[in-house]
Amino acid sequence: MTNYRRQHWVPQSYLRRFSPDQGHVWMFDKPTGRVAFPNVRDVCQAKFYNDGFLRDQQGTLPDDVSPDTFERQFGTWEDAFNEVINAALRVADGKGASLEERQTMAICVAIQLARTPQFRQQISERIGELLIEDATIFLEKKNPGITKDLQLDLTLPPEWVGALHQQFLWQSGEIPEIATDLFYYIWRIGVNVADLPLCTSDHPVMGFVHDVLSNSSPSREMTGNGGILKNLLLGRTSMYGLEIIYPLSPRVALLMYHPDYFHAMHDVQGRRKALHRNDVLHYNALQLLNADRQVYSCENNFEIIRAHASTYAEADTHGRPDAEPQA
Repeated sequence: MTNYRRQHWVPQSYLRRFSPDQGHVWMFDKPTGRVAFPNVRDVCQAKFYNDGFLRDQQGTLPDDVSPDTFERQFGTWEDAFNEVINAALRVADGKGASLEERQTMAICVAIQLARTPQFRQQISERIGELLIEDATIFLEKKNPGITKDLQLDLTLPPEWVGALHQQFLWQSGEIPEIATDLFYYIWRIGVNVADLPLCTSDHPVMGFVHDVLSNSSPSREMTGNGGILKNLLLGRTSMYGLEIIYPLSPRVALLMYHPDYFHAMHDVQGRRKALHRNDVLHYNALQLLNADRQVYSCENNFEIIRAHASTYAEADTHGRPDAEPQA
């Protein structure tokens, strides 16, 4: 029986869209600067990533748990995802897509956004913070002043975090909430007309802030579940004017704009947007900045991506470079 040892957080079928041979993909590794050409099955995966919290030290599941439980769940989502990617490609070719396909894509974006190791780490950190807050309150009630010079630290076991992560994805009700919020964004399909391809990464859904607020700025809260999206994409950075970018192929990207800040774009809802060289460089640089570790491309073109990314002070920089750097 298949053990499903190698479990992915980015679908292989999605990554193959960025493969020059349908089997391998060019990869840039951020920590080491190494470029390689691995098989798609070997990236964006980890040992028992989805169901490790159910397995014993030998990697064995309980008798009443099927080894393909999570594979079937994600497989159903991936089938739907491939269908709506094809719908987006139709739009890129000048045809149309339905509201049902838009709804399905919103769910797919929400799942991909929340299934990565980056988000799992956010869960671990946030739960740890809440537990430390509770412990501090308890200790202060028992002995006022005791926590004044006390530094509490807490590390959750990986299997606890894995269980909390899967609960968030499938049982918390947060994914439908995020998808509903995304559904009402202004959607456009970016069509790459430049001489270099769009890239993706191990954290492919990314956010970019078009207006950064200082602590002294007037409060401009986002409507809907913008807070959830903000935490998923940008941590707790104060921001406004969120654009969400999801490359679907080297040629096409799904672009989503918050409807309050980008209200002037309502007239172009659902329309194509030509992505010229600087646009592609911008989005590829964001993939590099937002990636957990690796960036993927159908071409070995990472030098120009790194050059462009180096002109950004940080991922949530206000605006983007005007000049195109030389590789």
